[in-house]
Amino acid sequence: MLAQMRALTRGFVAKILLALLVIAFAIWGIQGAFSGIGTTDMAKVGSRSVSALELDRTLRQVLDNQREAGRTITREEAIRQEAHRRILEELIQEKAMYAFADQLGVRADRTVVAQEIVREIPAARNEMTGAVDEAAFEGFLRRIGYSRDEFFALVRDRLAVQQVGQALTDGVRAPHSFGELLLAYQSEMRTVTVAQLPITALGAIPAPTDAQLEELYRELSDRFGVPEFRNFTLVVADPASFAAAADISEERIRDVFERQRARLSTPERRSFTIVTARSEAEARTAAERLGRGEDAAAVAAAIGGQTLSYDNQTAEEVGDEALAEAVFAMPAGAAPRAVAGSLTRFAAVRLISVTPGQAASLESVRDEIRTGLAREAGRERIGDAIEEFETLTDEGRPLTEAARAAGLQVREIAAVNAQGQLPTGEAAAPPFNDPRVLREVFAIDAGEDVAFMRIENDLEVFIHLNDITPESTRPLAEVRDALAQEWIRRERTSRLEAVGRRIVDAVHGGTALPAAAAAERATIVARGDTISREDASRSIPEIFSAREGEAVMGVSGDGSLLLVAQVERIERDDPAQQRPIIERNRASFQRGARSLGASLGEAIQAAAVEAADVRVNESLLNRTFTLETPDQ
Repeated sequence: MLAQMRALTRGFVAKILLALLVIAFAIWGIQGAFSGIGTTDMAKVGSRSVSALELDRTLRQVLDNQREAGRTITREEAIRQEAHRRILEELIQEKAMYAFADQLGVRADRTVVAQEIVREIPAARNEMTGAVDEAAFEGFLRRIGYSRDEFFALVRDRLAVQQVGQALTDGVRAPHSFGELLLAYQSEMRTVTVAQLPITALGAIPAPTDAQLEELYRELSDRFGVPEFRNFTLVVADPASFAAAADISEERIRDVFERQRARLSTPERRSFTIVTARSEAEARTAAERLGRGEDAAAVAAAIGGQTLSYDNQTAEEVGDEALAEAVFAMPAGAAPRAVAGSLTRFAAVRLISVTPGQAASLESVRDEIRTGLAREAGRERIGDAIEEFETLTDEGRPLTEAARAAGLQVREIAAVNAQGQLPTGEAAAPPFNDPRVLREVFAIDAGEDVAFMRIENDLEVFIHLNDITPESTRPLAEVRDALAQEWIRRERTSRLEAVGRRIVDAVHGGTALPAAAAAERATIVARGDTISREDASRSIPEIFSAREGEAVMGVSGDGSLLLVAQVERIERDDPAQQRPIIERNRASFQRGARSLGASLGEAIQAAAVEAADVRVNESLLNRTFTLETPDQ
């Protein structure tokens, strides 16, 4: 469980919002009373609430995330699909867990929250000092739409919920029957007789008529849409171009080296395995058994603990500080020993390998430090250049002229769609395919500007939208060949499926498969063959959902071949003969997103929602997320 919690916490702050965004379009059920609550809040969830601002902000973040993933969805489309309601349900679930943690009195200390933010948000750190860069952190908060207090509260709540989750799900163990069920699924084999019929046996497929093509064109018109394209100009402020001219003294390089000597050095790394225990005595017993060479999983099973492996970790990467201190104090080659942790109270540790650290020398990191200082100097110079550009444009100087006078680059692209593709389908060159640039470009009208914004590689860009080419549909004449191929493929599949249904019906009516197949000019190609689930997935997946004696059919994707199979016998391994496999299968339910611990966590969340007496302000929700009519 410790490894699962470490996986949850590692990097979660930097992606704290994406955890919502990735699943925001999934459908979740919420229990509780849904009715107007007569406040300015969208929902009341126990001691917590979801504000209208919070829901609107999260919807915008969801849409931004979809665009970055290459799926452009407008606000109107999202509302039409009721995405705002599903996002509200997600927020309700989170708030219910926060309220649950409040009731239990679990709260993360502000110092811990600050340390987590510094550790997990590279964008908020100064590259050279490792400390918080206030300007960068404020920029990060502006980009995600949070105030400092709001973000601290969000991280504090998430940490509290993770602590509750760990306490409630630690030690969950899958029953033996789970391992047997998985064994039955994995080992199942089926003996089948298979008949096949190629489409060539049914004669030539005539070419489609114009009327048939037109009907198919109307059905598949979405496939032939040409998206909207936009032509825009970028004024680019590149820190690298300014950094190249920066004068960095040797004195500054030495000063940074002395202050950052520890960070620049290579830390010691260790690989080790732990077996968690409920008491110090159990931990000592486990350590003795590990010392005798026993398998860690077997030792863990014997004492009701868990085994966790750490591969080539630094002390800082081990989430349990007390455990890390104990492990990194063990000499190389030490025998397994019992230790006390902070998250895992007791554990037996087997040290596998030690990779010594290496102290940094000025010569080895001189170029790295110089590059970092030059980059900082370049960023400072960018601010002056941007200010000069804005002054010149305010005075009426043309955009291109003002940019070059300020030492900035001017780049233009003739046409690009919202996914960053050219009309040819190729990806546009950076930074024209940057998701943040595209998001802004497709949110303004022709002739409008977007003020300087930071994108990848620390580039600052100013956007001017020149022109818009509206979306359209490719004419039928351009896609006639593709339509004809699709029509023929469908016709082949339809004809073969009709034959397949007649053969299956005949078999279920008592006719032997060879005779039923021969009546339709199909031939037997396999008789009494034994196949696995994987084999069936490449031919007729339905074989593994049929009962003994049943017949099933499948047609190849291109409509060229019909296969009909009859299941003659179903065989599975005897659980009594496969105890080691069953135990491994049972253990597999302890890991992953669908582990028993995760399932228990979902059940806890559902109970928290039910106990929160959820009330939704339907009136405010409908007023805030209404679709505009043409008259509007």
